Amino acid sequence: MTKSLFLFVALLLSLASCSDTKKTHPIDDSRNTQYLFVLTAESGAIDGSTLMLNGVKNVIYFSDRPHRIAGQMKLDKFDEMWSKGKNGFQRVPPNAILEIIESGNSLSFSIELASPVTKGDQIIFKIHGADEPEFGDFGPASLFIDGFDTVNPQIVD
Repeated sequence: MTKSLFLFVALLLSLASCSDTKKTHPIDDSRNTQYLFVLTAESGAIDGSTLMLNGVKNVIYFSDRPHRIAGQMKLDKFDEMWSKGKNGFQRVPPNAILEIIESGNSLSFSIELASPVTKGDQIIFKIHGADEPEFGDFGPASLFIDGFDTVNPQIVD
């Protein structure tokens, strides 16, 4: 009887710890954590002041010390988050580094991003900056986006 009661209590405790099935991104920040983002694309193109990234599956986010929070979000959630918060990207456009791998060489460009538009696994930004690249189509690339000061954007998958 004691063994059965112990197993029953253990089962209840394990079920209670798994009860929250709706995952909320930790980018529900009441601690003023700054997040950085990485988008990895299969290909892309730059046409004047427009950057297009294709084949972006997810957006990786992470924070610095002391919180050290990391995760992934869907591209459309990243687009939604753009305009949220008093210091959101829409109000304070972020700096970014576009890293393109072309013919085995790594090319880096420092740009400022604005006005994202998502279509499936594609995201298009308006860009400008000191290193505004004059480039056409390119292969694999990563976009490293500077900090985002959150004020409760409540991103939920």
